[in-house]
Amino acid sequence: MGDGILALRLSTAIFAVGGLFLGLLAARRALTGWVGLALAAVVLGLWMFPRHKLFEPAISMAAVFVALRLLEKPSQRRHFAAGMTVGLAIFLGKNHGLYLFLVFLVLILFLHFRIERGPLGKWLLAWGTGIAAGLAPLGIMMVLVPGFFRSYIGSILFFLAQGKTNNPLPVPWPWRVAYADLSLLEDLHGLALGLGFLLLPLFCILAVGFAAGTTRANLGSRAPLLAAGCVALFYMHHAFSRADAPHLGQSIHPVLLGLLVLPYAVGNEPRRAAIVLKAGIAVLVAFLTVFAALPESPLVRKLARERGGERYLPSEVAGDRLLLPPEVAQLLSGVTRTVSTRLSPAEPLLILPYTPGLYPVLGRESPVWDTYLTWPAKGGSDEKMVAQIREKQVRWALIGDYNMDGRGDFGFRVTHPALAEYLNRQFASVQAPDLPQHFVLMKSK
Repeated sequence: MGDGILALRLSTAIFAVGGLFLGLLAARRALTGWVGLALAAVVLGLWMFPRHKLFEPAISMAAVFVALRLLEKPSQRRHFAAGMTVGLAIFLGKNHGLYLFLVFLVLILFLHFRIERGPLGKWLLAWGTGIAAGLAPLGIMMVLVPGFFRSYIGSILFFLAQGKTNNPLPVPWPWRVAYADLSLLEDLHGLALGLGFLLLPLFCILAVGFAAGTTRANLGSRAPLLAAGCVALFYMHHAFSRADAPHLGQSIHPVLLGLLVLPYAVGNEPRRAAIVLKAGIAVLVAFLTVFAALPESPLVRKLARERGGERYLPSEVAGDRLLLPPEVAQLLSGVTRTVSTRLSPAEPLLILPYTPGLYPVLGRESPVWDTYLTWPAKGGSDEKMVAQIREKQVRWALIGDYNMDGRGDFGFRVTHPALAEYLNRQFASVQAPDLPQHFVLMKSK
């Protein structure tokens, strides 16, 4: 389909559809009618954001379906399928692999010690064999791709050295919203976002309570809830590792699936209680979706800004025609004019610290390996970048001179002091009136 941004979005959306389909197969245990499934699809689909990070919700929904099938019939074949899911998850992302490894380990032990004393050794062997099968693509790459094994191990050691998996943000609990300083819609968005984060641990506690009272007799009705709850328990780490709306959107789908199947797990409650439960879930899910998920949609953001008189601008980006917010369109056009008038097509250009997407926009390759400087340099990594810059004889650098998250202690000049010192010593700013504020063009002295 090409390698432009629209082809990338389409391929990502196709992957997301696969995950959504498996999530709906899990929801179908409780939502047997087409109307209920269609509404579930709308809710789950609206929560699939941001659009460049659809792998997280797709993988987590697929995991709920595989976990459900394991609980319903813990055969060796389904243990093998669970293991293959873990292996493929490791191939797609190390965090997914760790989450799903723990998910299925917990479920296998739960089945053995709580439900039935099955052949635990055979189950674990089938599960481990499935993991090895799912890891086959990764193993092939490690053998055949030069340098890949060393880099893969290095990426694991990198996070161990950092001591964290993301750059954290304060959790936007609902009681932390400055309601008096915001508009009504902003108040509702903040409240819904805070309730979404609060719902994650509360739902996991609920699922643990159901698991404690689960027996072989009632496992059939509780299996969808337990599968969703176990996946939600470990994906909660991803949500709180950087507590913002995008990470909530990447982590909440097991919880949403669990809420949708909760009435099915409760079982034979009185009719009036069942109606109240279903109505309460519907109101909660609708409120969170309308006021937390919907505002994150690119289309809604576009319509909201155009209502305020700010038209999106048509722009040609690496062969694709896009409609962009004015500030993004001006950034891309300004950078393109600045670079094309000063650099030859073959001349190396260094772009730092948070806009690596400008490389494909400009049709250029990065002269350094680290293209997104969101982590403090450790173990001499910024000195290695300086060596790469010298080796490639880089004479031009485009610097977005601003701090991520608005923190004064987090700019690349703080996190990469050796690199910043080298640029200050060896490069000088060049006047570039087409560049937007906070962007600086520098040339080697």
